[in-house]
Amino acid sequence: MKKDLIEAGIPAEFITCDYAGLRTLDSVVRARRVFGLHSLVIVSQEEHVERAIYLAADSSLDAVGLVAANAPRWWQIRQHVREALARVKAMIDVAADRQPKHLGEPITVNLKSARIL
Repeated sequence: MKKDLIEAGIPAEFITCDYAGLRTLDSVVRARRVFGLHSLVIVSQEEHVERAIYLAADSSLDAVGLVAANAPRWWQIRQHVREALARVKAMIDVAADRQPKHLGEPITVNLKSARIL
């Protein structure tokens, strides 16, 4: 994914990888508590974006989603089934106040400041 972002013109110094984000819940909680973010953009398939935004809202993050290009049909069917189960798990995670297995120490994210031209 990092390679794709760099190829799309995002400078490498503004990309921070979350190697302990083993699940969507982990990544969203870590975005707030480890990386210190208050807002973020989630780029993924439509169903996953919806679940990630749900989890972000529970973590007091202002999140917007960008839906990536559709995958091949066979992959979409697989993901649709997987996502149905993942949504149930996400609701259970929120209700149980489940936290990431590996929270970790705070990490500074190199945010590019806005420029007014």
